[in-house]
Amino acid sequence: MASAKQQGQNQTAEMKSTTVQKGVVLRHPLSEIKILDFSLPLIEDENNLYTPVYNFYEKIGLDGNNYKKKVKSLEEKGIDLKRLYVPTKGGMQKTLCINIFDLPALLYLITVSRLRPELRERVRQVQVETTKAIRNYWKLKVFSEREEIEKLKSEYNQLVKELRQIPTYEEYKELKLKYDLLTSMVDMLMIDMEKAKPYIDIMFKRIEWVRNGVKVGDKVIKF
Repeated sequence: MASAKQQGQNQTAEMKSTTVQKGVVLRHPLSEIKILDFSLPLIEDENNLYTPVYNFYEKIGLDGNNYKKKVKSLEEKGIDLKRLYVPTKGGMQKTLCINIFDLPALLYLITVSRLRPELRERVRQVQVETTKAIRNYWKLKVFSEREEIEKLKSEYNQLVKELRQIPTYEEYKELKLKYDLLTSMVDMLMIDMEKAKPYIDIMFKRIEWVRNGVKVGDKVIKF
C-alpha cells in the first residue's frame, strides 16, 4: 500500500495532467460540447470557453466561407470572437473561435428559407438544440465538480481520523502533506464553481432571447 506521501505526489501529478492551460483545447471529460448529432471542441482562454466558428457551420452541413463577411459583422455587435490556436491536420493554427455563450449568434446569420430543402429541417433542429446543449454542458460541469468536492471531502474526513491516530512524527508529516493537497484541491474546485455562476445566468438570458426574438441591427429575428 502506498504511503500518504506517495499518494500525495500521485494526486499532484494527476492535478497537473488535468489542469487547463490558457488558450489550449481542453483534454478532460468536459472537453467538448455536444449538439444534436455532432460535437465541437472547446478551448479555454482567460476563463472563457470558445469553439471554432467555421467548424460549427461545417458540422451543420454548410460552407463556412459563405458566412465570413456576416461573422465579421458580429464583432461590431459585441459578440465575443477570438483567434486561438487549434490543432488541425497541418498542426496548431490560429482559428477564429466564438464564446460558447454567443454560439446562437452564428445561427442568426443563416437564412433558412434560402437553404437546400434537405438542410432546412436540420438547421431548425440545431437552432433548438444549441441552447439546450449549452445548458446541459454547464449542468454536467457543475455536477461533476460537486461530485469531485464530495469525494475530496470524504478523503479529507478519513485523513482527519488518521491524523488523530498517528504514532510518529514522520507519519504525521506524510499525512499533513496529503491534508494540505486535499485542502488546496477543494478550494480550487469551489472557485471554479463560483466562476460558473455568471455564465449560467447569461446562458438562461440568451435562451429567453431565442424564445422572444433577438434584435440584431435593425431587424428582429425570430425562429
